[in-house]
Amino acid sequence: MKVNPKLDLYLRSVETRPAPKRDVAAAPEVQGDSIAISTTARLLQAALETEEPYAAAKVARIKGAIEQGGYEVDIGRLAASLADEMAAGRGRSR
Repeated sequence: MKVNPKLDLYLRSVETRPAPKRDVAAAPEVQGDSIAISTTARLLQAALETEEPYAAAKVARIKGAIEQGGYEVDIGRLAASLADEMAAGRGRSR
């Protein structure tokens, strides 16, 4: 299940980038406590704030259908989705 497609795409792009080289000698001298938020952290936070973590209405509808015994799984659709995930390399291997 894709919870946040934008976040998923962003994280995949970050995983493939090499880490930037940092020049420790060129770092500014800091007096007292300080914190620096990376661009990656800012983008991640923005992505998390722009979308719901899940579709609450859809979850409630499915939960109701399950409780009433009326939820049916489309096996063909499920199999196709799993195959797509595995082909994309997103499936878990044990």
